[in-house]
Amino acid sequence: MDETEVITHGGTDRGYKVCRCAACGYTAKCTVSNDFYTIGEDDSGLLYCESCLYSEARRRKEVK
Repeated sequence: MDETEVITHGGTDRGYKVCRCAACGYTAKCTVSNDFYTIGEDDSGLLYCESCLYSEARRRKEVK
């Protein structure tokens, strides 16, 4: 993987690589203190920053 490539989905080694949040577009290096997450059990979904992770999880819970 090229170091300038931006990771948008889980399922790849994203540690210390540049990632983009699917909700807000926040783009930054994925670190222990600035992690990106997928929702649910499947780690190959879209990536979310921590703030958007909580917002998206709440939204999905309300829809159910």
